[in-house]
Amino acid sequence: MEKVSNAPSRLLAALRRSSLFHALSDEELAALDVQTVPVALMSGEVLFRQGDPGDSLYIVIGGRLVVSHRSDDHTERIVAELGHGEIVGEMGLVCNEPRSATVVASRDTQLARLTATGLDCLTAKYAQPIYSAIVRQLAVRLRNETAGDHARKPAPICVAIAGLSRDVPVAAFTHSLTDELSRTQTALRLNSDLVDDMFGIAGAAQSRYEDSTHARLADWLSGQETHYRKLVYEADAFDSNWTARCLRQADVILLVARSRDEPARGRARFDELARFGAANKPMVLVLLHEGESSPPRGTREWTRSVSVSRHFHVRMNTRHDFARLSRFLNDTSVGLTLGGGFARGIGHIGVIRAMRELDIPIDFVGGTSMGAIIAGQCAFEWDWREMLEITCRRSPEAFKRDYTLPLVSLLSGRKFSRVITSIAGDLDIEDAWLPFFCVSASLTRAEMKVHSSGNAAKSVIASSRAPGLFPPVSWDGELLVDGGLVNMVPSDVMRDFVGQGTVMSVDVSPAVEYGKPDFGLSFSGWQALRRRFRPFSNSERVPGMMELMMRALEFGRAPSARLKHRADAYLALPLSDFRYRDFHRGAEMADIGYRFAMSYFEKWLESFGRPWMQ
Repeated sequence: MEKVSNAPSRLLAALRRSSLFHALSDEELAALDVQTVPVALMSGEVLFRQGDPGDSLYIVIGGRLVVSHRSDDHTERIVAELGHGEIVGEMGLVCNEPRSATVVASRDTQLARLTATGLDCLTAKYAQPIYSAIVRQLAVRLRNETAGDHARKPAPICVAIAGLSRDVPVAAFTHSLTDELSRTQTALRLNSDLVDDMFGIAGAAQSRYEDSTHARLADWLSGQETHYRKLVYEADAFDSNWTARCLRQADVILLVARSRDEPARGRARFDELARFGAANKPMVLVLLHEGESSPPRGTREWTRSVSVSRHFHVRMNTRHDFARLSRFLNDTSVGLTLGGGFARGIGHIGVIRAMRELDIPIDFVGGTSMGAIIAGQCAFEWDWREMLEITCRRSPEAFKRDYTLPLVSLLSGRKFSRVITSIAGDLDIEDAWLPFFCVSASLTRAEMKVHSSGNAAKSVIASSRAPGLFPPVSWDGELLVDGGLVNMVPSDVMRDFVGQGTVMSVDVSPAVEYGKPDFGLSFSGWQALRRRFRPFSNSERVPGMMELMMRALEFGRAPSARLKHRADAYLALPLSDFRYRDFHRGAEMADIGYRFAMSYFEKWLESFGRPWMQ
């Protein structure tokens, strides 16, 4: 750790963005500026360890810190990542307690340190505003811990882009991505030539650690974080000092490859980059497509070859693909979650149509049961008319003349599987244009299973296999059935996918069903049959065995209802007049979903705006 010179304007900019000191006046901020000591950490350097004395707090001016806690059983977990303007160490300083966590710089980081002595000098004149700010911060910390919430992981500021072969058009990709990022925030593209030109010294970008230029350049690059919300580092196509700096400075690394390239070739370059220090950074795979309209293929070979946390398909001539990636990097993605409900799930198509017409993006999509089927079609970017026509025409085939000896189920599932497989083919979930997941229930483990990888058809079939009606799906030693048993509308799963982004959830299952049919303490099927042939009877309609089985699936509504708060928008479509097998009325349900969603979203947008554009 070393002291560095620091421009006051950079510290003041960080203070104004901090959660602790942003409300202070200019005079109070200037006084705070005088009492701080500038500190620099190299990537990987420890700021303090758990158990160390709590004698100061630190303000992040540039760079990033990772906060981890070691429990009594010696397991360690990351509890927060801190970026520009955020504070660490205030609990130890104010309460005079040992450090409760270890803090490490995940990249070259500049800090401002406020010691106990400095705090005393400040409070001698500005006690009320300083202590008020600290009490507010401690109150927020206590509230979050009581609620079980963890600190927000900040969106990445520094994005490194590295090609997995020399043939990848990294420059063109970086240019398009930076332009898209600049639509919502300030973004600066940096490559070795641009840095030399802006910094004013030829060869500065390629300076080595021991060169006199190195420290000055590091401080200059850190200073850009006060002027730009995103720094896009474009690595060289070869191993160089600049490439190493890009990877070291990155909060996230985009590994870019052409979809038609060999994954083995990309793996070799991936291993080289790992030796440059990329191994401990979050990495995302971006597969470039040159104007293809048909779905990608073979994506899973790439994700198996290159260890990444996420992957995206980007068509170089399609702006909304770059916009989707931009929102992911800004932590403002929009996820659409579709609930189960058999034929009623066709109402989801109307919601998708409305979102597209209102220019509400769909960056991630997932669902349960029928919601999984519609979500899969959305993930492969089907037109809503195509979705409606194929779903209404092909769905009834799954039930026709498929009865079997009812030892395990009423239907064999053969026709249902044939319909789904004929639509999805041999594509994997990874081949979808949009990131996609679906949910099933594991009878083996009595828990929810999330499918975000592997064969798309088999995943959707597992998510839609109503127990009793269809047999379970055997997969990797587990028996899987309809996800509606455990999570009818998986808003919580989507929240994990989009982080701080926006979750839109759609429920097509009515809260109340059947009215008040009287079964008594015993009931005869002959009695039910007679009621069906008495259309003018005042008796309540008695639901049949299949309807009761379908309704039993909707017990997954209970956890979904408790998790409604995980969604930013929750649409409950008014489809109670429709029944489980009303596929022939699909156009009506889609139209109801469309009109309901248009009205709902117009009001929602008026109230909340478009957070994905902020």
